[in-house]
Amino acid sequence: RWVLQDADDFLYDQGSALVGKPIEDDFYLLVSSKDREFCIAAKDPYARHPDGEILLMRCNPSDPKQIWTIETIEDWERIRLKANLSLCMHVSRLELLQALHLEECSDLQKKQHWKYDKSGTGEISSAKNENLCVEFENGDDCLQEGTPLELLPCSGGKKSEQSFDLVRPGNYWE
Repeated sequence: RWVLQDADDFLYDQGSALVGKPIEDDFYLLVSSKDREFCIAAKDPYARHPDGEILLMRCNPSDPKQIWTIETIEDWERIRLKANLSLCMHVSRLELLQALHLEECSDLQKKQHWKYDKSGTGEISSAKNENLCVEFENGDDCLQEGTPLELLPCSGGKKSEQSFDLVRPGNYWE
């Protein structure tokens, strides 16, 4: 824990793109509304594209690879991983079926700009193209660990595969 804290302090001191230091109340699990056992996770919190895949894993509220902070910046959000605050949710191209992965955070990188509908559908859409939402494939209605997340047309809340709830790690078991 102290190593991560020191690294975070170093990033802030070096003028990284981080906007204010997140506090513990700023961190959440992104839990699937389709199956509350699954959360959005980073396969490897230190790998960037192409190895830094973002996928579904069985929820573990003590696993920092599953804990995110959502920063509001102007009219968009940046979704940053707690295990490595220098990495953000990213997509290579704003096109259908593009897989999500981790990449170095940058305000200038439009492929890291998201809109999260906290009060409605729970959809995470691209701020640049709000018709594209984060979704997981649920082909045979049997969700599996390691299912990748990708961009697909937004359903306006009609598809639970596009709906994610913010849950504080300490409240997950409630």
